[in-house]
Amino acid sequence: MKLILLIAVFWIQLMSLATAQVTNPYDGTWRGTRPGFPDAELYLNGDLGTWKVFYRGAPAHNDACVVRTRPVVVQSTSADKLVFLINGSAMLSGCPDLQVTLKLVDSNTLEGRVEGNTMNITFIRK
Repeated sequence: MKLILLIAVFWIQLMSLATAQVTNPYDGTWRGTRPGFPDAELYLNGDLGTWKVFYRGAPAHNDACVVRTRPVVVQSTSADKLVFLINGSAMLSGCPDLQVTLKLVDSNTLEGRVEGNTMNITFIRK
């Protein structure tokens, strides 16, 4: 009887380990701002997510690469750094892929740069 109980407890623990998911500490929705530029929204869930820029007015409305929500692929995470790729070419042929590198400022703030841009962008967890 004790052997059966021991096997059952072992089996339950083994199954809970097998079904446990590793979560990304940066999961969730983030709002990005930088002076003089439109806001952006980053949504992350594990290694995938989306990037949406909130442009107002022309000429952005004429640029299919800008007005659409683009897929995001997380490239690396650490306790204080997040690197991801805005995969524009997967959304629409000819749209650029951009790497974004962000550093953790505090539990609700990330700051960094989009590839090719010298201005910092700050993200606040929503």
